[in-house]
Amino acid sequence: MVADSNCPECDAALDTADLKERPPVKAPWHFWLMVIAAVGYLAWRLVEALIWAIANWL
Repeated sequence: MVADSNCPECDAALDTADLKERPPVKAPWHFWLMVIAAVGYLAWRLVEALIWAIANWL
């Protein structure tokens, strides 16, 4: 289908009344759980790196 709602092959008018705007798909809850887990892991690794740096350089 092209922008003017006609068939690109036969140029017949197409009925677009049944095409509805779909709401955006939300990310599932377990995706956000993994994001939180990854952020927590990286934050802990940063804390460990800072502790190691302070212990070895001071």
